[in-house]
Amino acid sequence: MPPISSPLPDNPQWLERPTAQDYQLARPKQAEAQKVAGVAILFCGITADGHLDPCKAEEETPTGMGFGDAAVALAPKFRMAATTAAGETVGGHYYRLRIRFTLPLPVLPDGVRLIGHPTWTSQPGGQQSSTYYPDRALRMGQGGNALIQCVVVEGGRLDACTVLDEDPPEFGFGHALLKLAPFFQMAPVDADGQPVVGGVVRVPMSFRPGA
Repeated sequence: MPPISSPLPDNPQWLERPTAQDYQLARPKQAEAQKVAGVAILFCGITADGHLDPCKAEEETPTGMGFGDAAVALAPKFRMAATTAAGETVGGHYYRLRIRFTLPLPVLPDGVRLIGHPTWTSQPGGQQSSTYYPDRALRMGQGGNALIQCVVVEGGRLDACTVLDEDPPEFGFGHALLKLAPFFQMAPVDADGQPVVGGVVRVPMSFRPGA
């Protein structure tokens, strides 16, 4: 492999990536036992044929759970095109790859319906989103995403909400979305014509500073 000289000059065109099963199998045993999600950032050289080699873990969150080593183990399953969209050769450059290990979504009990196509009659606006934007993330100009799961009660309101996922972790985007849950309300029936009360809905939301 040529010496690693400079960062990749353009976004990669990925030809191969790990599957969801690859990610699940690579999850550290300690993290799996404690049901913890995590992120690792790799510093990788790029070979002439687009493989990432060698790779080392620069960061992992949370620390001490093995996410860095797990990400290094996944790196051989990535391969990018030998040239970028701008026609530049990738070999000899380096690339920082962010790998996120999520938790599998919970399986719902028998008889509980997941509302896949809700019709929202009310959602939080920009003022509410700004009010509950996590303080630390706002100070750092950090954006993020969160996913919550809620039970739909009378009036199409959300109740008993829990955080399923947040990215990046440890910035509080999941907790922020929980605070915004009272501002959501859906129509009595969903887009499929089914009643929503008693069902479960999963609500994703993106947070962007200044949005």
